[in-house]
Amino acid sequence: MTTCRLPNTNSNYVASTERIERLCSRLFNTPMEVSVIRARKFTEAREKYADRPLIIQRALALKDTLEATPAVIYDDELIVGHATDKFRGAAVYPEVRSQWLMNELKAMEKRFTHHFRVSAEEAKELEQIAAAWVGRTAHEQMVNSLTADERELHDSITVVNSNFGFGLHLFYPDMQRVLAQGLDGLLEDTRRRRAAAVADARGQEQIDFYDAVEIVLAAAQDWILKYAAEARSQAARADGDRSRELQEIAGVLSNLAHKPAATFHEGLQMVYLAHLLLDLADGGHEIPYGRLDQLLYLLYAADRASGRTDQARARELIEAFYIQSSTITHFMDGMSALGVDGNPGRLDITLGGVDETGRDATNELSHLFLSTMDQLRTTQPNVMVRLHEQTPEDFFDLVIKVMTDGSNVIAVFNDEVNIEALTSRGVDLADARDYAVGGCVSILPRGTYGPMCGSHVFSTKVLERVLLSGKNFESYDEFYQAFKHELSKAISTLVKIMHKGDAAHKDLLPQPLVSAFVEGPLATGKDIKEGGGRNNFTGMNFVGFANIVDSLAAIKHLVFTSGEMTFEELARAIGANYAGHEKIQQLLLTRAPKYGNDNDLADAIARDLFAFYHDEVTRHKTFRGGQFVPGLISATLHMLAGAVSAATPDGRPAKFPLAIGGAPATGASRQGPTAAIKSITGIDHKQAAAGIAVNMRFHPSLFETAENIERFKELVKTYFFELHGQHLQLTVIDSETLKKAKAEPEKYTDLLVRVAGYSARFIDLSPMTQDELIARTEYASL
Repeated sequence: MTTCRLPNTNSNYVASTERIERLCSRLFNTPMEVSVIRARKFTEAREKYADRPLIIQRALALKDTLEATPAVIYDDELIVGHATDKFRGAAVYPEVRSQWLMNELKAMEKRFTHHFRVSAEEAKELEQIAAAWVGRTAHEQMVNSLTADERELHDSITVVNSNFGFGLHLFYPDMQRVLAQGLDGLLEDTRRRRAAAVADARGQEQIDFYDAVEIVLAAAQDWILKYAAEARSQAARADGDRSRELQEIAGVLSNLAHKPAATFHEGLQMVYLAHLLLDLADGGHEIPYGRLDQLLYLLYAADRASGRTDQARARELIEAFYIQSSTITHFMDGMSALGVDGNPGRLDITLGGVDETGRDATNELSHLFLSTMDQLRTTQPNVMVRLHEQTPEDFFDLVIKVMTDGSNVIAVFNDEVNIEALTSRGVDLADARDYAVGGCVSILPRGTYGPMCGSHVFSTKVLERVLLSGKNFESYDEFYQAFKHELSKAISTLVKIMHKGDAAHKDLLPQPLVSAFVEGPLATGKDIKEGGGRNNFTGMNFVGFANIVDSLAAIKHLVFTSGEMTFEELARAIGANYAGHEKIQQLLLTRAPKYGNDNDLADAIARDLFAFYHDEVTRHKTFRGGQFVPGLISATLHMLAGAVSAATPDGRPAKFPLAIGGAPATGASRQGPTAAIKSITGIDHKQAAAGIAVNMRFHPSLFETAENIERFKELVKTYFFELHGQHLQLTVIDSETLKKAKAEPEKYTDLLVRVAGYSARFIDLSPMTQDELIARTEYASL
């Protein structure tokens, strides 16, 4: 039976309390399930409220969903609440996209990853619900509006449009306002603005908007009070300490239904409940908690000063919060699930960094949140740590310890680079300094709405069009310009597709609750889907960057400089997937320059290519009047992109995974981690406002001495503060252990790995992702 103990990597760990052990045991031994309640209520609302404006109809659908979802408090819980009637339950969003459900429900046991249970009765009802939405979903509106060229690009998987897993994910909820004003305060603000709209005769549409916001906020209050009543009911039946705990929980919930959070316990509980509400409203996928050490520090400090809590009690609350967060999950189609393999919740917290004035913001809670995750090691939330040159040494040392001790639960970010990347795109300096991290490594300035990881260009599919066009190129420059031309066309077409997707969201999926929880919409009286947020961004990510760089370097060096092969020979070898052309493949693998080795030729190509990509992406505006921004984030889509891509001129065979994020291609980095980061920082990370994912894997023996740990700390400082890298995350595990874990998963139930901006249990990953992790370069020296 799995618990939070980690016998494989940290045998000295002891849970802070027996309660935490029991909570962990329930978490990891309870399967994920699909819930029908939300899908049922949103489907019924379509007819029940057919005479109401759409935004009101959706507000009432959420109200009905909250009323129909039972308030269940499980044994030992200190942080309470579940979005569905299941302990690890996923809601369904048929109004966004429904057709996939019918096929997926019939093949649940054959999924590559994210195995969910659903009863035969609920599966049948969900299939009926899905059928009822065919022809009415936002996804279908988008697809039906595509031109032939746009559809060809969309259907060929040259790009992936992320709008239709759920809602428009990856935005920055204004948790500070939720905590400080409370739901009564938000309601009062809404009613005041509605009265002003009526007085100014601004039109029925704006009045409907405020009415919808009022409906969802009042429904949220009733939902929280339902949990308070359940806590009181359980307290009356319980004995001793548990009865007192439940009475306290009831008091916390009763206060939060109306008032601002007044204690650390109330702050943690409200942040969690607010996320569940966002989850039910619009999917909640990859919506970060934000900077919890900043949001909750004053509450924590006041509790410590008054004697209301101590560090041990606070740690147990944080552990309970982490475990409860790990119950949040999302059900999606199999291919989308492969893109977030092993972690269907994708929930983040951000620690450290500077405040809005530029001063260091690290505090006692930064240490507590980080050290607690280092010991507990749940898969959620992902812990993202912001570093800068004035980060206190004791916190920096804790960060380095967590990075190197095998917990594999942390990613680090460079404040200087990320803040400048955002301000260069017109973000106010105070908003940029208050950025949080969402999803994999997406940088979200305060007040942001719009998915920073919203779309992906499968670059190898673009390269195929040039390589297999039948044209005989006379020079490298001619070939490179042809590739740039095709890449520019793909970007421009993707922009049009994204516009149509955003339009479908605006037309069919207005979102009053999200509008209440993000800065901007209440002030403007515009729904968030219409551009009510202050900072509107959409990220466009280049998937397979290192493969393209290495392919271009191979063509330049081996075809047009040394002449070791002709372009025609290369094209034939690629078309044959190197069958019968093994000599050419070996030349490409062994004699061509490779990104990740501090090679001048490859790194110059990387720098020029990303600068071109940046310029092409940023010249486009989003549907909501914001900007498209470039990034090198692939999540695990580098495997899907590889699976549908032909062989490439870097020697990679067809169907083999592409390089992950901004890191070198698998097996290409041969000169050690220092050379790799010099190549990676050869491109300008300040141009990547959407983020650059840099994953590295190290052998555990490297960090057995204090001297090597200190050397690694200096490497991180050099990478961030001298070479201006943006992001770094490690998996500290050797290949042999991973191979054993794949062969005997029952012996490695607690083994966590960093997959692609998030942590997951290795045994929960698909075989494809497991093999890709095993194949990653393993550094054994610094």
